[in-house]
Amino acid sequence: MNIYLVRHAQKDTSSKSTQEDHYNRGLTDVGLKQAEELANHLVSYSIDKIFSSDMPRAIATADTVVLKLKVSNVIKDRDLREADPCVIPNHPDRDKIKIQCWKEWDFKPEHGESYNEGKQRFSNFFWKEIVEKYGEKDNILIVSHGRVIRLFLSDYLEGGKEAIKTPYSHVAITHLKVNKKKKDISILRYNDNVFLSNDLRT
Repeated sequence: MNIYLVRHAQKDTSSKSTQEDHYNRGLTDVGLKQAEELANHLVSYSIDKIFSSDMPRAIATADTVVLKLKVSNVIKDRDLREADPCVIPNHPDRDKIKIQCWKEWDFKPEHGESYNEGKQRFSNFFWKEIVEKYGEKDNILIVSHGRVIRLFLSDYLEGGKEAIKTPYSHVAITHLKVNKKKKDISILRYNDNVFLSNDLRT
């Protein structure tokens, strides 16, 4: 089974005043172009199913791919959302909270989740709703978010937590080869955005 993890395209951060704004961000003009180039690149991948976080920036990215690949639909689920330690975007201590969460993955701030909780949420969906339910020959695309993708992959990348400190690029692809019987993952490519035009690599 081939599974491709992709971070959504560049989000619009012009409005940060409320929690609703934080979750409902769409894509910038650059993000729309990134999604188009991602879709063009994936044409040769023979994608069978597309899963997406239910957040608009991920859905907009996935929908662009669907139109190009002519896959039937996007399966959206909140369990593929970002791992968010502080859901209030204008919280005065937001940056400090995020730093503490990276240091202590079990730290759970008020109104948020710990990084270990976000990691487990994503992992449970990955194994139970995708790997267990689809075939060895399927090619599956998951459009999600940079932080939760890195948290999930920390168990499989050489170097663990140290290996995921570098930010995950917009629409970058991580190619996983999954052995269903052994519940084993091989990472064939990680955080790869070389298919993008240079001016779109963010």
